[in-house]
Amino acid sequence: MGSLEDEIAIIQFGQDVRSEEELRKRFKALSVDEKRSRLFDLSMLVFSMQPVDSDVAQAIAHSGLDASEAACKQLETEKLRSNRVVLLPESELESGYRLWLHLFKIAYQRTYAREKGNATHWWYRDLADDETGQEILTTHQRLVDEIYANPGFRNEFISIVRLRHAAFPDTSTRVEERTTNNFLSYDEVISVSIQSHETQQKHLEAIHLLSDAIRKALRRQYGLAAEQTRRLIEDVIQRYSEG
Repeated sequence: MGSLEDEIAIIQFGQDVRSEEELRKRFKALSVDEKRSRLFDLSMLVFSMQPVDSDVAQAIAHSGLDASEAACKQLETEKLRSNRVVLLPESELESGYRLWLHLFKIAYQRTYAREKGNATHWWYRDLADDETGQEILTTHQRLVDEIYANPGFRNEFISIVRLRHAAFPDTSTRVEERTTNNFLSYDEVISVSIQSHETQQKHLEAIHLLSDAIRKALRRQYGLAAEQTRRLIEDVIQRYSEG
C-alpha cells in the first residue's frame, strides 16, 4: 500500500487539482518494483470507484496513448474483469500508470458528483486547499498514534505481526535453513512444500480474522470508511513491526 500522501495526490488529480505531469514525474523516479506496487495501489483505487466497461474506451482516448500499446490492448481485451496491470513489461509500466490514472479520474468524477461533501470520507472533500490535505495527514497520524497506544488492541496487532512473520519468513532465514539441512528426496520436497503451503494458509486465515475484528471495532469507534480503516490498520501494524 502506497503512502497516504500518494493517495491524496491521486484524489487531487481526480478533482483536477493536481496535474497528470506531476504524478507521472513522481512515478518515473521509482524503481521497477516500486512502480509495480504503485500501479497495483492505483488499480485498487480504480476498482473501489466501481468503474464500468465503457470507461475503458474513454480512458484510452483521454490518456493520449495509442490504442495499440500493450497497456491499452490489455485493458481493452480484459475490460474490468481482471487485474493484471502489474504484469506489464517494464517498458510499459509508465504507459500503464498513465492509462489507469485516467481510468481512475473518469470513475472518480462520477462518484464525486454524487458523494461530494460526504463527511465520512475525505476522498469527497474539496482538496484544492493544501491545508485540507495537511489536516487529513495530521488526523490520520493522530489516529495511528492513538490506536497504537490503545492496550485494547495490542494483543491483536502483536498477533498479526507474528503471524505475518510466520507466513512469510525472512528470505535469508529460509536460505540458511536449506544450507544447513541434508538434501531432501523429491517426495520429501513435495511433502514439505504442501505442509508449508497449508501452514501459510492457516496463518493467513488467522490474520484475516484478526484484521476483520479490528476493522469492525475501529469503524464503530471512529465512524470511518472501509478504505480509511484499512490504511489505519496497516500503518499501526507497521509501527508494531518496527518495535
